Amino acid sequence: MKKNTILTNLTVESLDKSWTAVFRLEENDRPLHVSWWLLPWMICDIRIIRKNRRAILGRVVAIHDMGPLADVKNIRCAHYMYPEDPTNLKSKWCGGCKWQALSYKDQLDLKQKSVEKSLSKNHVDVKVHPVLGSPEVWWYRNKVEYTFGKYITWIKEEKKTISNRSMWFHKQWLFGKIIDIDHCDLVDEKVNELFNYCKTLLRDYPVYDQVAQEWALRYLMIRQAKRTWQLMMVLSVATKALEDNQVEELKKLLKDDEWLSSHITTGVLIVHNGLGWVIADKESERHTLRGEGIIQEQLLIDDKTFSFNLSPKSFFQTNSTWCELLYGTVANMIEESLPASSKKGTLVDLYCGTWTIGIIIASLIEKFDRLIGIDEVEGAISDARVNAVHNASDLDSHFFAWRTEKVMHIQEDKLVMTSGEESLSVLASEIGTIIVDPPRSWLHEDAINTLISLKAAFPIITLCYISCNPDTLARDLRKLQSVYAIHKVQPLDMFPHTHHIETIVSLT
Repeated sequence: MKKNTILTNLTVESLDKSWTAVFRLEENDRPLHVSWWLLPWMICDIRIIRKNRRAILGRVVAIHDMGPLADVKNIRCAHYMYPEDPTNLKSKWCGGCKWQALSYKDQLDLKQKSVEKSLSKNHVDVKVHPVLGSPEVWWYRNKVEYTFGKYITWIKEEKKTISNRSMWFHKQWLFGKIIDIDHCDLVDEKVNELFNYCKTLLRDYPVYDQVAQEWALRYLMIRQAKRTWQLMMVLSVATKALEDNQVEELKKLLKDDEWLSSHITTGVLIVHNGLGWVIADKESERHTLRGEGIIQEQLLIDDKTFSFNLSPKSFFQTNSTWCELLYGTVANMIEESLPASSKKGTLVDLYCGTWTIGIIIASLIEKFDRLIGIDEVEGAISDARVNAVHNASDLDSHFFAWRTEKVMHIQEDKLVMTSGEESLSVLASEIGTIIVDPPRSWLHEDAINTLISLKAAFPIITLCYISCNPDTLARDLRKLQSVYAIHKVQPLDMFPHTHHIETIVSLT
């Protein structure tokens, strides 16, 4: 089977752990993998693009049948790929909501199986509870990042510019290609309205050029507090293609515009001249043009109201109403796993972000009188300190802005946290629960070893692991179960119409 061979009428057999479509071929029993948006039992034509010892890699040429699970009546987005030709470069599909052709029940069933499959492959034999669905299926995102750039591609080594000015999302799996659309059903209409206004307002400024690496407009980030309805607008620009007077003109434009004045709570301009595809880095300049540079979000859990300040770089879960479900579920699972004792203890929150989880859990469960939060993002820790004062002022709170695996150390019978000149030691016997909410890449090996050593020395400690990646979760659980017993596994769906799934695991 040669490169560029087209195989016709193939049926998707399954989706692997990274949601790549898998087809079974007779040739050496190697599977054919297609990194696309495909769903189980779709019938497609596939072009062979590469082969290795383990698998054959392909690309979609045509889709003949959406399969028995899909129903086009479920599709509400005008930028969903079907029924457009996937090879049409000018088509305005983004690929982000590739599961919306499925009923929501079928989406949850697939996500349930993904968690079960990841655990089983890593020899973690435990029951998985049914997935808890999102309270909102549409308009649920409270944060969105839009990219300003061009749509540039190469066809037979020849550069093709599809669009000289695009403002929206990166086309999925085609990172350098920015599609130009104006509406998304995952965000509120006020967010769509704000984006389109900014798109018009900024039409005279140049956008990112991926080839020349010259740019002015880079990103527009919009955050919306779902309970207070406050709006934050963050514009990220670089000055390489701008004159000094243009930067000042841009600041004045954003500051004086009357429509923005009546529609947003705060506006921030970030000057970011680095090469990284991010809104800002450590060298970026930040200019608050409207408001205080923050918005306030509220969560309602068990009849209690929690308020949080969010700055441009603060981490906060993207689905606010789902957050309320998540934190209430985490509180119940931790309370179930705690030993029956009246003694109060310490709650340790690793990768805490703005520290919403720790604040809420300590407020909902009376068995904690001390809170310790660790996160490497300094801005998140700054927000966490303010959020703790607002929501848990009577608790003994400590925060450390450094990498988790570098902060924690065990010295005899104590857990010692050290960051710069700041240090805190806690008797390990006083720790009640450790919450872990790591990035998708999984827990650092040193952090896992510390958690294992703590449990081995002090069996009373319980652990709550919150994960956005079933595969890395399973690999970490395989190691942690050497000393911890898995009490409960509860998946939750934060991102309807996508393959993403969040999972909470309580360990005792």
